[in-house]
Amino acid sequence: MRNECDNELWTVEDAPRKVYRRNWRIQDRPHYLMQRYGLTPKQYAEMLLAQNGVCAICGKPPSEDKSLAVDHDHKTGQVRALLCHVCNRQLGLFEARFAEFSAYLRKFILER
Repeated sequence: MRNECDNELWTVEDAPRKVYRRNWRIQDRPHYLMQRYGLTPKQYAEMLLAQNGVCAICGKPPSEDKSLAVDHDHKTGQVRALLCHVCNRQLGLFEARFAEFSAYLRKFILER
């Protein structure tokens, strides 16, 4: 049996997996933050407070089902700020193609 929810197809068998993921975010997040970014829950909370609880790029608060993501430099591992899911994904795509985007925009600036 398939169900359509928020433009996402999932089977009834996926329901326990969704519950597990939701619980994992709550229970194992402190361990994940430390292992992946070297951040304690206190440091994450301090970053969140310093950003007034909102995304460092768009200024929106996190959604109910997703906390702000830890943005970091993929080459150095240096933590930069906390971002909403949308900004984090867009920044990742932009960083990966920065040279191409810059060259494209430069063409139009030179034509002015």
